[in-house]
Amino acid sequence: MFHLFSWLKTLGVTAFVISEVSPDTNIVYDEDYLADGILYLTMDRVGDTDVYRRIRCVKMRGVDHGTGYFTLEYKDNHFQVARVI
Repeated sequence: MFHLFSWLKTLGVTAFVISEVSPDTNIVYDEDYLADGILYLTMDRVGDTDVYRRIRCVKMRGVDHGTGYFTLEYKDNHFQVARVI
């Protein structure tokens, strides 16, 4: 994994590496240490009938950011992020 991430950095491009994670929060992945940023995307059930998309910035190297969850909406061909109410 280290060599893959090193090679991606030498390309000078923005690369997205997508993976699934376990619901077990005690598991730590190598990618967590190697990546410059980590975004979590989830679909959470709210009530009996609604499902919301959520986004969370776990880590973004060199950026001061909040680590809470936000609602991710897709409307009129655009993504919008809003605080969870």
